[in-house]
Amino acid sequence: MDLAGKVALITGGTKGIGLAVAKDLIQNGASRVIVSGRNILDGLFDTVKCMGNLDILVNGAGILNESFKWTQMIETNVRALITTTELGIDLMKNSKTPGGVVVNLSSIYAIKPVPQLPIFSASKAAVRNATLGFSVFSPTREHAAA
Repeated sequence: MDLAGKVALITGGTKGIGLAVAKDLIQNGASRVIVSGRNILDGLFDTVKCMGNLDILVNGAGILNESFKWTQMIETNVRALITTTELGIDLMKNSKTPGGVVVNLSSIYAIKPVPQLPIFSASKAAVRNATLGFSVFSPTREHAAA
């Protein structure tokens, strides 16, 4: 994929894999790379919409916390990812040049859960299955890999 002139949005892009992806996109010619932390800001997609288009969405935000904060983990790993994927697809469909790429980061635990991390494993299985579902039902996507 030629990245020249492309606009990318990366959730969870302030550290780890998301930050590495952001740096790689910039080094390989993306014109704008917008990063957010784990917490999705309400106005984030409004900002992207004002720019006119979105070509690449990388959902990298995620947490691992099996303690009493497990509901926050589901909120971030599943609900926020689904919400941003839907918003990203809508922006890509309605942009000046329709189409784009959505990358949802998951984990090996999506297909090989471990007893020590049952809720995290379930959240990543949800990410995998949602990604597969979006790839089948979204007219803007030719294929997807989870």
